[in-house]
Amino acid sequence: MVAFDVSRMVINDYPIGFLGEVAVRSVISFLFVLIFIKFIGRRGIKQMTPLELVIFLSLGSAAGDVALYEDTPFLSALVVFVVVIFLYKVFTYLLKKSDYFQEKFDGKPLLVIDEGALKWQLIQKQSFSTDELMMELRQNSVGHLGQVQFAFLEMDGNISVFLYENNEDVKPGLPTLPLYMLRVTDEIGKEGYYSCGHCSYTHFQELSIPASPTVCPQCGARRWVLSATGPKGEDFSAYAGRAEKTASM
Repeated sequence: MVAFDVSRMVINDYPIGFLGEVAVRSVISFLFVLIFIKFIGRRGIKQMTPLELVIFLSLGSAAGDVALYEDTPFLSALVVFVVVIFLYKVFTYLLKKSDYFQEKFDGKPLLVIDEGALKWQLIQKQSFSTDELMMELRQNSVGHLGQVQFAFLEMDGNISVFLYENNEDVKPGLPTLPLYMLRVTDEIGKEGYYSCGHCSYTHFQELSIPASPTVCPQCGARRWVLSATGPKGEDFSAYAGRAEKTASM
């Protein structure tokens, strides 16, 4: 075999007419997938749980094989589709009837913010970073964690956010702005509320304590930012002083 043989890579030994057959096979495979989507309903289209992901990967493999390989008959692909649809219906039924089964296959919502504080140890165990969580919060118009009463990482990867209803309940918290836009320091020498940029631990710094490198008592990091303290719509200019400088670089 000759490496990088253009003729082999483009058409190989197949006749030109086989491309027409591939087109017809692709159309039929596409129709198969559309029929399956009709069977799974809106829940499967709107949300992608682990079960739906496995189903779609299986169907994608079957549809691709029947579209590209001349020795894969349509009947074989049809059997695959019927079996997959049957299994999907069985698993969906079991998920509805058994909480244990649902937790094992679909998982369960995870509490990632509890009364303004990150559940950072839990987040570290997930394939979901703090930066992604902050992005989701910004997209929900959340300015800082102190506004959040609870936040859940849902089974489909979305974030559900519950804000405090009363402004009086809002507490100081870590701003959701990217850290490069904030004044990050390893020492606290000014009175006020400060939040750890790693785990969101927030505390009030007394004026009498001299400035020195300060280790977060919760996670051991030395990344402090001035906490945000206001309700929704707060002016961030007080602690986002690096934003203008960064934007001009």
